[in-house]
Amino acid sequence: MNSIRTRLTVLNVSVLILVLLLLGAVVFVMARNSLIQSVDKALSERAGRMMRGPEGPRQRGPVMFGQGGPLGQGGPQGQGFGQPGGNGRPGGDRQRPNPDRPMDQGPFGPDGPGVPFGRLRVFTLTGKSVGPDLEDPFDPAMIEKVANSGPGFSTVSIQDEPYRVYTYRLPPRDGVELGYVAQLVEDLAPTYRAVGVLTSALLAMIPVAVLLATIGGLYLTGRALQPVGVMQRSAEKISAENLSSRLKLQGNDEFAQLGITINKMLDRLQEAFVTLGKALDQQRRFTADASHELKTPLTVIKSNIGLALSQDRTPEQYRETLQTVDMAANSMNALVSDLLTLARADSGALLLSPDRLDLDQAIVEALDLVRGAGHTNIEFEPSAEPMTVVADAQAIRRVVVNLLTNALQQTPEEGQIKVEAVRDGRNIKVVVSDNGKGIAEEHISHLTERFYRVDKARTSGGTGLGLAICQEIVAAHHGDLKIASKLGEGTTVTITLPAA
Repeated sequence: MNSIRTRLTVLNVSVLILVLLLLGAVVFVMARNSLIQSVDKALSERAGRMMRGPEGPRQRGPVMFGQGGPLGQGGPQGQGFGQPGGNGRPGGDRQRPNPDRPMDQGPFGPDGPGVPFGRLRVFTLTGKSVGPDLEDPFDPAMIEKVANSGPGFSTVSIQDEPYRVYTYRLPPRDGVELGYVAQLVEDLAPTYRAVGVLTSALLAMIPVAVLLATIGGLYLTGRALQPVGVMQRSAEKISAENLSSRLKLQGNDEFAQLGITINKMLDRLQEAFVTLGKALDQQRRFTADASHELKTPLTVIKSNIGLALSQDRTPEQYRETLQTVDMAANSMNALVSDLLTLARADSGALLLSPDRLDLDQAIVEALDLVRGAGHTNIEFEPSAEPMTVVADAQAIRRVVVNLLTNALQQTPEEGQIKVEAVRDGRNIKVVVSDNGKGIAEEHISHLTERFYRVDKARTSGGTGLGLAICQEIVAAHHGDLKIASKLGEGTTVTITLPAA
C-alpha cells in the first residue's frame, strides 16, 4: 500500500542513511587525520630530542655521529650517529648492518620488513647517504623540498606497508651550516588498523540504526497521522441526512487546521443545502400556485365557451360570453407576463433601459393610470426640487402602479392614500402610505414572496406576484424596498433609489 505513512517512513530512513554515511565519512577523515597528526607530533618530538642530545654530566648538546670530520672527530665515515659509538641508528650496535645480508632484503634486515620507530637516516642536500650503510632516502622527493624550505611530513609505502616520514634539516653547529637532511620514519599500519576498526564499527552501526529508525518511523508516523484517520472516520458518517455532523479534531497542528477548514466548508454546505431546500419548496409552491392561478381563467374560458356551444344564444348573450372570455384571457396574459418578468429577473436577464428619470413625472403617469380605473382618493404633491434618478421609466411606473393598486385594495373608499418623493442624502425615496386596515406583523416578512397572499381565501383579487415583481425591479436598480404596517392603522411602503 503506497500510503503517506510508508512514504514518510521511507523518506525519513533515506535521509537518516545519507546523514549516517556523511557523518561516518567525516568521522573517518577526522579520526584518520587526528591519528596521523599524533604520529607527526611524536616524530617531531623525537627529532627534537635527538637534536638536543642526552642530558648528563659527561655530554650536553646535540648528538651527532662520528668522532671527526665536520661533525666531530670522525666525519661521515665515523662510527655512526644517534648514540656515541653507534652505527647511525637509535639503539647502537643492535642495528648494525650485517655485511652478509642479501641485497634483496632491503633496509629492513633479515628480521622482516618492520621499520623501528624513530629510525634515522641522514643525507646531504643532494640526497647522498651520510651513514656507513649508504642507504637510500625513505622519501627522496622530500630531500629537495626540505632543502629549499622547512621540515615536512610525507607518507610512503615500503614493501606494501605504509610509513610516515619526517624530513628536516640538521641545525648549524658552532655557527657552521652543516648541509645535512635527516629523515625519521614511523610505521602507519597500527594507525590504519585503528581507523579500520572505527570504520567497521560505524558500518556495523548503520544497519542497526536503519532498523531502529524504520521501526520508530513507522510508529511515530502512525501517531502523527492518527488525526487523519479520526477525521476520515468522521467524514464517512456525514451525509445529506446529517450535515450537522462535524469532523472530530485532535490537537492544534496542521491536520487540526485542515479539519477546521473542512468543518467551515461543511457549515457552508449545510447552509447551501438549507437554502436549496427552501428554494425547492418555493419552486414547488410556485408551480402549484401558478397552476392554480392559470386554472381559474382557463376554467372561466372553458365553461363559458361550453355553455355558448351547448345551445343557441342571442347576439347579446354571445357578446356577454365573449366579454367574460376576454377578461379571463387578459387575466391569463397578465399572469404570464408577471411570470416571465420574474423568470428574467431570476436569470439576470431583466430587460431594462435605464436613463435619467424624474420620479415626480413617473409618479404622475402612474397616478393617471390608476385614476383612469376610477380611483381618485390618492394624494400627491410634487417636490420643490428635481427628483432625478437613473432608471427604466416603464419599470418604475409599474412598481408605483403595483403599490398604489395594493393600497387601494387595503383602503376603504373613505380612506386616504398618500404618495411622496423625498431626498435622503444621496438617495431618493418614494413613499406610498395608506390608513387602511393594515397587515398583521407575521405576514410582513412574507409579502414579497411569490404568490403569497394575506387573504388565503383569495377574495381580494390579484395573483400575489405584485410585490415580488416590485422587489426584483427595485433590486435591479440597486435600491431596496421596505414595508411597515400595523393592523388597523395602515401600511407604508418605501422605495429607495440612488439619486442621479
